[in-house]
Amino acid sequence: MGDSIYFTKVEFRRYEDFDGIISNYVLDLVNKELVYQIFGEKKNPTPAAMAFGTTYDVVHGHLMEWGPDDVIYRLVVELNSNFPHPFSDIRSGKTNFKANFVKQEEYDREVKLSKGLRLSDDDIAGLLPYCNAHEYEGYRNRIPSMKDPGYRGFLDGQELYFIGVSDSYLPMIMLPMYYAYDKKHIWPCEKLYEYMMANFSGRLEKEKKNVYKSI
Repeated sequence: MGDSIYFTKVEFRRYEDFDGIISNYVLDLVNKELVYQIFGEKKNPTPAAMAFGTTYDVVHGHLMEWGPDDVIYRLVVELNSNFPHPFSDIRSGKTNFKANFVKQEEYDREVKLSKGLRLSDDDIAGLLPYCNAHEYEGYRNRIPSMKDPGYRGFLDGQELYFIGVSDSYLPMIMLPMYYAYDKKHIWPCEKLYEYMMANFSGRLEKEKKNVYKSI
């Protein structure tokens, strides 16, 4: 291996507009595991109220109201940190139009399906050439552009990110993958993703769900 530094764990995380994370692949090269997860919404039950309302939020312990440009806040009142947020100020004739703060409906993300593979030494040997952390450093903090050489297109409505960590002095790296490039200009994270899809996605499809818990 020489002076090469290899990732110990990588993740490919896919997001959908307005819905948060929808799926991910987590590759653990130390424990020789690959996990695929699909996420869905989990609704938090909240009280219902039918009345005119104003939306508020808590910023640094203060109750703030959205301004007309949806950016500027107006200080309403100082609150303790345990006050629920976000919430709405519901007023009606039944309450003599006094303020009645009702917590807004919220959604969490939870794992709906999880599949995993135990990887062999041969599997790891095939992955390592794509996991040299030094090869990724030239792309750190790089912002993809349609003007980049080799640009071919982009994901519409979704975003894909690569996250890599190593047991070394190199900090965690996170790279966007929602732009596509030709073979000459392809990013190293895309090479790894393509290799994983070609060699492991079929094997994961055959696995029963919930083989392993989330890494």
